[in-house]
Amino acid sequence: MLLMPSITSKIDDLLLVKQVNAKFFQHIIEEDYLLAALSPPAAWVEHDYERLELLGDAYLKDVSSIYCYVTKPTENEGALHAARQKIISNKALFSCATRIGLPSFVQGKRFVAKLWQPAVPAPEDKDTKATDMENTEESQPQASAADQDKGGAKRPKRKRQQEDQNVLWLGEKTVADVVEAIIGAAYLSGGCEVALEVSKILGVGIPDVALWSDFGRKLGTISPVALVACSVRTLAAVETIVGRSFTKVDLLVQALSHTSILKGNPAAGYDRLEFVGDAILDFLVIRHVFHRYPQMSPGGLSMLKAAMVSKYALAALCVHIGLHEHIRHASPDLEKSIRAYAENLRVQQDNEFKLAAIENRLPGQYWMELEPPKVLSDVVESVVGALYVSDDFSPAGVEAFFENVVKPFYERHVRFQTLAKHPNTTLLELLQAEGCQQHSIRKRADRQTATTQADVVVHDVVLASAVDPSTAAAIRKASILALDALEGTSDFLARTCDCRVTMPGKKSQKKQRKQPDDEPDDAMIVESLVGDGGEEESG
Repeated sequence: MLLMPSITSKIDDLLLVKQVNAKFFQHIIEEDYLLAALSPPAAWVEHDYERLELLGDAYLKDVSSIYCYVTKPTENEGALHAARQKIISNKALFSCATRIGLPSFVQGKRFVAKLWQPAVPAPEDKDTKATDMENTEESQPQASAADQDKGGAKRPKRKRQQEDQNVLWLGEKTVADVVEAIIGAAYLSGGCEVALEVSKILGVGIPDVALWSDFGRKLGTISPVALVACSVRTLAAVETIVGRSFTKVDLLVQALSHTSILKGNPAAGYDRLEFVGDAILDFLVIRHVFHRYPQMSPGGLSMLKAAMVSKYALAALCVHIGLHEHIRHASPDLEKSIRAYAENLRVQQDNEFKLAAIENRLPGQYWMELEPPKVLSDVVESVVGALYVSDDFSPAGVEAFFENVVKPFYERHVRFQTLAKHPNTTLLELLQAEGCQQHSIRKRADRQTATTQADVVVHDVVLASAVDPSTAAAIRKASILALDALEGTSDFLARTCDCRVTMPGKKSQKKQRKQPDDEPDDAMIVESLVGDGGEEESG
């Protein structure tokens, strides 16, 4: 009974994607990705835009940071942040989307098969219709939609639901998220160049840039900054750490220069390069976890990303690779704080490695209890930025540094099992981020053996179990095993949990039922492009 509506809905989706791809993007985006990008979570489809939006957001941050860096060569880091925000804010992306008419293609309504009905045009007599319209206009004002049925009586519920299927309220953030998701879909379809082309089609505010190589050409017009001299030995040591040679050595000098050594020349410091490095590192990390966990929700990916790019992790990385020994500054206090942090960090590292060996596990984030000097994380980002700019924004150099130096550090120390001091806290946060509402840790005491068994249960499936004389230890072990299982079988929740479909939040349901007068100012209404019978309607 419901098979035909479902098949028709799928066909409508495919035709819509082909239309959007042809109308806007010249078929350069893969259709599966584009369909997901046009589907907000409210649509309750198998693949919505959330993961793509996370990737597209990181790409936009990267490309807009480069654009601000090369077009505003004299601006400081604060001004660059403000300029970038004007490009990538929800308001800006919302304006881009509405300017080209994109919102009417967003598939934000859940398809309800029982409300589907074929479109059968009713026969009408043109003369009669014209006469009726004239009589209506002369005799009374046009009745409101709510009063057209049964002489002003309330419309039947089913009819209201059917009409509601063709109207969608979209907020500013939802439309902006769709823009970011489409850019993410474009990146997966063809890399940086295709994503840049799609960004331009969408109207993102980066004028005078058509190809990625244009950034390098614009960079060539920037006058060099007067720098404080740096020893050849220092430069060679840093290049060895990074594993790449810098074609523009002055950028590496700048990346290592703290404000205390600048002697009234702040433009020679690392702040601007740190701005670029922060953006590209964010993108590389998001891309890494995106592909590393292909079924993980954006919430879980964001948890990992936040841990990887935190000042704590980057400062520990700085000391781990020895970069801290080559920071150029003129502050005795800063030198003292860097040395003290490095010594304390090595003590924490030794303790964590010993404990990990006893517990037969990989070492975790041994740096979490130490407050690092800010300069350490800043220099990691500025060196990444310097390498990126030195290569005329070709990603080859920074990608090699990430793969050979940064990624192994993350793989060894930053995992779901190590995101928090108590792994059961991480497990709870991860399940909540996935939208799962049916999970628990069940404890069973065995008096004969004086032990407790802890079971992590998700939708009545025992994900992991552990036994220990201590209840707390049993819960900790079971939580670690559960995180191991989720990391090893990243599609477990996709196969097991249907909470997002069967148990939507009350807020989202209430939002779907809101009437136009209740909507916020930043919302917009669009008519569905596909009617009940699959025929195109006017937007």
